[in-house]
Amino acid sequence: MFAPHGLRIEGEADVVRHDVLAAHLRAACAGRAEVHLDLADLAFMDFKALNVLGDQARAVSPGTTIVLDNLPRHLELVLDELGWHRFPGLTRGHDSRS
Repeated sequence: MFAPHGLRIEGEADVVRHDVLAAHLRAACAGRAEVHLDLADLAFMDFKALNVLGDQARAVSPGTTIVLDNLPRHLELVLDELGWHRFPGLTRGHDSRS
């Protein structure tokens, strides 16, 4: 995505895609103050992929934010249980699906 800068993650973020997800997240975050992840079409994210996201949130430069846009309800519930709000590099974004 170009405006806002970030990634659109679709389908399934599972064991087959962990390395690709990590690489794209690193690249998208490099030198950016804000990176948006559009998750509207994300059907499934396994726990390792959530760890990849959490690891990247911890690794970003201070002041850099990963914004989770269009967060699917099933993923929001899992993230709430895991305490995603404790990751200083993550924040909830907008929901354009309504």
